[in-house]
Amino acid sequence: VSLDSVAQATLGTKKSGSGLEAVRLFREGKIEALKRYCLDDVRITKELYEYGQKHGELSFTSKYGSRQHSVPVGWTIKGI
Repeated sequence: VSLDSVAQATLGTKKSGSGLEAVRLFREGKIEALKRYCLDDVRITKELYEYGQKHGELSFTSKYGSRQHSVPVGWTIKGI
């Protein structure tokens, strides 16, 4: 299950690129663009974590079709 699939099904947002694009950016020395790509992935991951905490589940679309699945998560922050 890809980050992009979970982000689209859960948050309605897409990643800014792919892992292969990150490798290309690095090889071409486009470090600022690579930083933006990585920071975008971190932002999406954080938003998914927060969504999972609030709603108790995440969704994704299967790779071999358009069927959407939900997965329960039990993420809590102790002491808050």
